[in-house]
Amino acid sequence: LSLAPFFLSRLQIHLWAQGWADYIAGIDQMRHRDGNPYGENIYSIGRVPYGYKPKAKDVVDAWYKEIKYYNYSKPGFGLKTGHFTQVVWKGTQRLGCGWARSYTGYVYVVCNYDPPGNFRNHFNENVLKRK
Repeated sequence: LSLAPFFLSRLQIHLWAQGWADYIAGIDQMRHRDGNPYGENIYSIGRVPYGYKPKAKDVVDAWYKEIKYYNYSKPGFGLKTGHFTQVVWKGTQRLGCGWARSYTGYVYVVCNYDPPGNFRNHFNENVLKRK
């Protein structure tokens, strides 16, 4: 049994996220990648001290806070909840994240999810209530 395909897929999604973080930091603009085969969340924080490193917990907490806008009685995608639903999407198997700092001091964090989430008519089985 070889773990090489699993490892390469994890490395690939990480490099994909890091590449986009580097790109958006280079243009100093938060935007999603066109034609991205993965689900994607982007986080930015501005004008932080040199040497600042984003904490994964802070980034995920920022996305997860969107839970307060999610309506489990009417499951589906919403502009105010898309980060949250992608983070908790049950069907996601692989995650890759990267971050980069812009010349103006903004930090950009990109996380990609495989397979992607937020598919219409699949929210009931993928965005579950906490127990």
